Amino acid sequence: MSQPCSLLELLLVDARDLGVSEAREMLALAVSRSIPHGALSLGRENTALLTGDDLLDFWLVSESEEWPFERAAAFTGVEQARTLFVSTHPLARQQAMSVGVTASAPDVDFMERLLP
Repeated sequence: MSQPCSLLELLLVDARDLGVSEAREMLALAVSRSIPHGALSLGRENTALLTGDDLLDFWLVSESEEWPFERAAAFTGVEQARTLFVSTHPLARQQAMSVGVTASAPDVDFMERLLP
């Protein structure tokens, strides 16, 4: 896990993990707290997981090898330092941390510690 953000204002979930129960719980917590939340993916291979998902505010796709963290920040107006990215994939978390985004495996307790 990276250094925790000071106050969580945006939750991003790796689209590959939308089937992970704890990631879904984190999305539900974001909904209950009115925190913007969305999914990020590299390519469109996870479209089936995203279709009709009522827990997501948005889905951003990158067609390159880089995650669209900067696009998510621009789209929502939330700075990357106040963003939590959730992924079970260590390389994805490492890429998030390299641009100043807090990253974690699915962990509701960790997310709750970032809430006001």
